[in-house]
Amino acid sequence: MSTNFTTDNIDRLQAFPLEQTQSWEIRFRSCNDGMYHQLYINGSLADWTDTTKQRSFIVPQSKDSRELVVAATDSETRSKDLSNQLPADNQKPSWIYSADIVRSAEFQSGDKVNILSDHATGEIDDQPVKVTDVWPIWISRWAWGEDAFGTGGFGYDGHFGPGLGRGAFGVGLFGIDTTTACVQTALNTQGQHKIILQTQAENGQTADSSIQFFWSSPPPQPAKSITITQYDKQNRTVTIEIERG
Repeated sequence: MSTNFTTDNIDRLQAFPLEQTQSWEIRFRSCNDGMYHQLYINGSLADWTDTTKQRSFIVPQSKDSRELVVAATDSETRSKDLSNQLPADNQKPSWIYSADIVRSAEFQSGDKVNILSDHATGEIDDQPVKVTDVWPIWISRWAWGEDAFGTGGFGYDGHFGPGLGRGAFGVGLFGIDTTTACVQTALNTQGQHKIILQTQAENGQTADSSIQFFWSSPPPQPAKSITITQYDKQNRTVTIEIERG
């Protein structure tokens, strides 16, 4: 880790439920005075502090297993994802599947990417475990990206012509509005999962990728309920039934 990015001298992470907002307040202690702080969830940047004095974050509730890491950094990089500088054990949790997709001129604003899984059963479920918009509302596209003329995304055969985006140099298709995005989901069942990335157009038409395999090793899940089903008075023993969440 560089001198302007560190996870050292940060401890006492505590989570407090905020029932009215269905969120958690994450508090921490840091001895990195004068530095800003970032919150990483499952290896990805989720939030950062507005001041060097702030020692808490608000995190929405989730059914997925999440690993939280707080890091200290400087003003210039506080909003930059520096997950590649995290300790190796925190960079990619073993239960998080992720894949990069290329946002190109072929995709329209209403298109989605679905992650399909077999939940480690061997049979792919046609109900997605995660749905991601290819072009979220907060991402600005070039005005040429939806021209009415030409076969491509910016008027003159789109990705068949030379572009200025990342796609022009080794990432994917040509095009001014070509970028990459990461789609990911938590797989909370231990074992080998079959994964299919499915692109879905706004009209409902879909196209599936080839099957990928991913081994998930999530942390133990909290019990949904604990019930005493039997009590042996003579031997002073009880039988407990645990239902996982």
